[in-house]
Amino acid sequence: MKRMNINTSIESFLVMVLMIVFAVSTMFIIIEGKEAFERVTENKIEDENARIALSFVNKRIKQDDFTGSIEVIEDGVEGIKSLRVNHGDGMYTYIYEYDGIMFECYTDEEPSLNLSTEIVPVKNLEFEMIGNQIVMTLDYEYHGTMIPIEQITTLRSKEEIR
Repeated sequence: MKRMNINTSIESFLVMVLMIVFAVSTMFIIIEGKEAFERVTENKIEDENARIALSFVNKRIKQDDFTGSIEVIEDGVEGIKSLRVNHGDGMYTYIYEYDGIMFECYTDEEPSLNLSTEIVPVKNLEFEMIGNQIVMTLDYEYHGTMIPIEQITTLRSKEEIR
């Protein structure tokens, strides 16, 4: 009888150990799945923000593309390098990055941070004008690696609108 009790105790102990191993394994699978889902979500948000920023700037440039209307200003908004779009009616749009966020300032006054509207979070947004092209660069994080993205918009304007 004593022998059966020992065997039953060992079997019960091994079943409990197996259940604990199964529970711990299940817990690790759930935790890893949650982390993978969070990484996918973060990458999707980064991708959306980059596409929004690129599309927004391209749209602003194409809306008011006439001779002399698009330029990059070194001291655009409170000392920040900005893309300036002249709408031809005394109104200007300034697009720039401040503290990791792309802003737009639509004004006929001196541009300032207070007059600006937040557009989308971006990293290292820069503008450069080379001939009749606006080169916009920003950094995009993909699986923990920073990848620079460059968009070149060629100005189509040939003559000034009156």
